[in-house]
Amino acid sequence: MTVSIGTGASASNRVTFIGRFSLSGNNVLLDETTVIGTLNASGGVGTTLMIISFNAAATASRVQLLVRSLRFRTIGGGADVRILRMTLTDGDRETSITA
Repeated sequence: MTVSIGTGASASNRVTFIGRFSLSGNNVLLDETTVIGTLNASGGVGTTLMIISFNAAATASRVQLLVRSLRFRTIGGGADVRILRMTLTDGDRETSITA
């Protein structure tokens, strides 16, 4: 899964996830125990893409839950309009339409 900030991207931007998801190093955890993928270095910070590479534990329902937990915020920056784009690629290399 790749999340990018299109219009208005700046160093003060943050794309994160909340709720049942957390990070341990670069591992994306569900409920603090189940690793469902890895996050790229500095992913979602500033203008760096958030890229999560899912593993076999990343079922469709878990990925959907993660997508719904995504949040955007700006640290000390302006309140300009931002456009977030997300693309998902499944295990068969089928890619979603960018949303």
